[in-house]
Amino acid sequence: MVFLAASALALTLATRLALVLVREIVLGFGFVLGAGNCAVIKLVAAFFPEASGTVGGLVGATGGLGGLPLPLAQGYAQDLTGVCFFGFLLLAALALVSLALNLLVVART
Repeated sequence: MVFLAASALALTLATRLALVLVREIVLGFGFVLGAGNCAVIKLVAAFFPEASGTVGGLVGATGGLGGLPLPLAQGYAQDLTGVCFFGFLLLAALALVSLALNLLVVART
């Protein structure tokens, strides 16, 4: 649900109609991505109870590093094209790819 909601919110931000509702959409992003963060931390504690601190730190560091290229890509795309559509489209695509990978892993287990 988190990946679908994040994708829908990113696609909504890519439209010009969303400019009126930017604050609400960004707050929605915060809620959705916070829920996803909570789910990941819960899974870390469930799958690695003896090393949840170490694994949680690695997951947090990976998430922090993973969040760096996306705003940079958004800025470069906006500088090159003059519109912010492509950065939000990239965010929506990444959310859908993450959903597909997640479903693949769940189907295998």
